[in-house]
Amino acid sequence: PSPGPRLAAMAAGLERQGADVLVLACNTAHAWAADIRAAVGVPLLDMIAETAAEAPRRRPGVRRVGVLAVDGCRAAGLYQAALTAVDAEPVLLTLPAQARFMRAVYAVKAGDAGPAVRAEMGALAAELVDAGAEVVISACTEVPLVLSAEDVSAPLIDSTDVLVTRTVQH
Repeated sequence: PSPGPRLAAMAAGLERQGADVLVLACNTAHAWAADIRAAVGVPLLDMIAETAAEAPRRRPGVRRVGVLAVDGCRAAGLYQAALTAVDAEPVLLTLPAQARFMRAVYAVKAGDAGPAVRAEMGALAAELVDAGAEVVISACTEVPLVLSAEDVSAPLIDSTDVLVTRTVQH
């Protein structure tokens, strides 16, 4: 079943408790942002749109942006739509590389942030750059736990950092 109604109910509860802005610190959960917005009168900051908009700020004239996102985020087309809205083309991992990415994410979730997982995440980012990505977005909160800007030959945008910055600005 869709988590949208539950997320909306939780958001409404936060609003009743005095929240004047909502922040959803999960990229994939933004697939249900419309449910949340329909249930509240306060703004929900958009991690996806803000992160996509950061790409041309970091690299003016960027055309192709790599996306390291889990299957659900990718299937929902969240970054694909947001990048298209800022005139950038999303570059996604091949399906075999996506399967490797998911294994790496699950390893991080299980507490493994060791050298092998770090190397794999770096290799996956390199595959996006090799496929033409001029910027890479870490579109999953586990990615920055094992991948840093020094590991990627293109600018790396951490969606969590972008959300934190926009939250503080708000």
